[in-house]
Amino acid sequence: MSRLSAGTLSLTLLMAALVSCTGDEKGTDTSTGDGGTDTGDTGEEPDPVWESVSIESSKSVTGLFVSAQDEAWISMGGGQTRLFQSGSWTTVDIEVEDQDLNGIWGSGSGSSATVVTVGDAGFIGTWTGATWEITDVGTTNFESVDGPFETDLMAVGWGGIYSNASGEWTYVNITGGHRFNHVWYDGAIGAAVGEEGALGLYSKGVWTIIQEPERRAFYGVSGTGPNDIWAVGEKGTVLHWNGTEWEDLSPEVGEYGIWAVWAPNASNVFIVGNSGLAMVRRSGVWEELPTGTNKNLYAVGGTGLSDVWAGGGFGTVLRYQP
Repeated sequence: MSRLSAGTLSLTLLMAALVSCTGDEKGTDTSTGDGGTDTGDTGEEPDPVWESVSIESSKSVTGLFVSAQDEAWISMGGGQTRLFQSGSWTTVDIEVEDQDLNGIWGSGSGSSATVVTVGDAGFIGTWTGATWEITDVGTTNFESVDGPFETDLMAVGWGGIYSNASGEWTYVNITGGHRFNHVWYDGAIGAAVGEEGALGLYSKGVWTIIQEPERRAFYGVSGTGPNDIWAVGEKGTVLHWNGTEWEDLSPEVGEYGIWAVWAPNASNVFIVGNSGLAMVRRSGVWEELPTGTNKNLYAVGGTGLSDVWAGGGFGTVLRYQP
């Protein structure tokens, strides 16, 4: 096990370098779902353990909010948002000019759900139950949004970090000009990850940003508390913050890019990535969860261990209900 501490920043690279796919794929998905090297398994493909509830689309599912056992919202390339209810998808029209929506957050369910989606050119849309309220922050692309309440959210992108805790969206001044791809924030503790190995931790109102020595891009982050935060990215990288240092807990997946992570509790973490990769780490052991697709998967989340969703290229949406 190799480790990266905030003090020494030393990390042993487990895998050889390979250029993995970039975030540009996540809008109109022109990829074939490859994006990773052969893992060496020449046997028959295992039976998938996920159910497909996919949409016919050339656009990618970029983010998801699972609001109830059989209810989910997704953001997509091309400025689309959709809602899954009663076993089918409904398009929830939003006034955006074919710009990609890159992330989505929500609370509540049914008619009481509040949903916030973010996207290109500083776009923020808030669903109030009947219509979308549109905000244009005037920054570059937002990639992700998260938080405990509608009035306490953080949105990140290649223009930095923004917060709405003051009542309006304001820029969080952080030295370094980091380009962030994803954020996790519970109201007290937070983390943001991005390009050039950017790993950010938030506590007591202060952001601390370091750069992983190999400068690998990180695409997703999730956590359960100050001693349990997960970051995933290119070259099959999975890092875990244990409260003191970043541990490298990468699974043996060759050079597959890992796009998203979801930690429902301290004992379980789900990851998804290139070519339909999906895995869960239970009690310290990685287990493959065959998806039956070769499409890249860009988002993962759920209501609990028995209801996990993943979304990705060409309208792919999967459900795992063991």
